[in-house]
Amino acid sequence: MYTWGGTAQDVKDPYGKEDFPVLCSRLLCQGRIIYYDKKEMDAEGVAEYQKLRQLGISSLMSIPVDDPDHAHIGTLGVANMGQRFSSTELLDCVMLSFSMAVKNIISFREAEEMGIRDKLTGLKNRNSYQSALESYENNTDSNFFCIYVDADGLHDINNQYGHEAGDNLLKTVAKVIKEEFGDEDTYRIGGDEFVAFCNAPASGQVKQKIRNAKKRIEEKGYHISVGMESMKNKPFIYEMVKQAERNMFEAKRSYHEDTGDIQNIRGMNRKLEKTLMEKRDLDVFRSVLSSKYLGVYIVDLKIDTFRYIYIPSYFDAAAEQSGGKFSEAVKIYVETFVLEEYRQPFLKLLDYDNVEKRLNGGEEPELLYRRPDGVEIMLKIYLSPEYGEDCWESIWTFEKL
Repeated sequence: MYTWGGTAQDVKDPYGKEDFPVLCSRLLCQGRIIYYDKKEMDAEGVAEYQKLRQLGISSLMSIPVDDPDHAHIGTLGVANMGQRFSSTELLDCVMLSFSMAVKNIISFREAEEMGIRDKLTGLKNRNSYQSALESYENNTDSNFFCIYVDADGLHDINNQYGHEAGDNLLKTVAKVIKEEFGDEDTYRIGGDEFVAFCNAPASGQVKQKIRNAKKRIEEKGYHISVGMESMKNKPFIYEMVKQAERNMFEAKRSYHEDTGDIQNIRGMNRKLEKTLMEKRDLDVFRSVLSSKYLGVYIVDLKIDTFRYIYIPSYFDAAAEQSGGKFSEAVKIYVETFVLEEYRQPFLKLLDYDNVEKRLNGGEEPELLYRRPDGVEIMLKIYLSPEYGEDCWESIWTFEKL
């Protein structure tokens, strides 16, 4: 139920047709309702009319609304009228247009929902997942977790019992995962693969949810393989998801080994080889970086958080002490790894307002400094390609000279 006055707004305590069964029944039987004052409503002696008075309604005119196929889809009405009307003619005149508008809204919402939801399971689909990864990329919470789930045996169930049986497996897995991890960040990303994201104070809580999910699904006669990873261990979102997927593959291979399924073990070995090769590719990329750079970081200039592409162990320790704040980690680093004469100009670069002003002016701030062991390092700051109205990320590189 909505009020419609100078501006449209939801009623604080919205009501539905279940709250007004007598009124709705009378409306459908009579084809209209007109009440002009409180006495008439009081004469009905029904609790529903007390609700109307509580909403501040002193007069009411309403008609049922049908869609073009003559199905009842709602009601249209006005309240607290400034004059008396003997009929609902004014409402009748706009009913068809209103009905078409409602039908269009419903159709649009259904089409929109199909674009973001998996029709079979009701979970968000791969399109939603790909879009969400970009927003997750800005998450700097070390207590952010990725849970990667595979429904075991889907192919065999489809072959032996038909696709309806396979659909039942997928719907069962989807329902349990959604109930354990919520609907907002849970996705069906492939035929038998699901991904969920969640925040939790400790990994133990996430593992307990996984145990709960596996137990509930096994009670239904099915089995899932699950891999988990945290942003604390893999702060780059795509790497975190890949590691969770690798962990799932390991769990799946162990499951097939336990059941003696040789054919599936071979398939899992091939998948693991592929993911390990991808990991080696990343390690090679990082080894190339490490030969030139001491560190590469993506720093949010508004909230002072950071993600890293390459990080040395000594800065990792400083980051751990800083509570996730880049400026605090840098201060810890400067105290130990920067000669005293370079510390003040180094710390000036932590004035993010000034750095942002220089970057927006086309400048790329840099500083040459020296460590106590004599190694010279060039710090350079660049604008991130994503920098814009809603993104304040910059790239900081520490290059050995």
